[in-house]
Amino acid sequence: MSRFTGPLVGQYQPIRLKWYEFWKSPRGMWLIHEPFDFLDDNGQLVVRVPGGNWSSDLASTDVLPPLIGRAFPPDGPYAQAAVVHDFVCAAELFPIKRNNEIMSLAMDAIPEVGGVTKKLVRAAIDIGTRATYGEHTVERIKTLRGLIGVTDMQRPLWPDGKWHA
Repeated sequence: MSRFTGPLVGQYQPIRLKWYEFWKSPRGMWLIHEPFDFLDDNGQLVVRVPGGNWSSDLASTDVLPPLIGRAFPPDGPYAQAAVVHDFVCAAELFPIKRNNEIMSLAMDAIPEVGGVTKKLVRAAIDIGTRATYGEHTVERIKTLRGLIGVTDMQRPLWPDGKWHA
């Protein structure tokens, strides 16, 4: 079974809204303190998530309608899987489709995440990731990739040699 090599260790950092942004949901970030790896069913490294120098919003559920957002809080049981997903998307390590598959695999490694929740979260990330993928600057991508020792700035290709969005 796929697994994480360590716990998710982070510190919440609130984002202060301007007075005229009263209508927005106050969205904070989590500084990820400790690195951890996500391993597949065979114990092979899928993703190394660095610690200490980057932030995640955990699950981006605050953009959902309030009733749904309350049912799926950002720090729900899928939070560590969401951090893996945030990192692979922000560093553009893989094409969107592969990043979303990694999120699904990571949720499978968390027994507390039920089947219905997995399906709903997967549907949400399939929609949400397409809307936000590619919004990071080249400098941000270089920084995140550098944290795990990746210096190649090529967009990743799947084994068939094609870019699959």
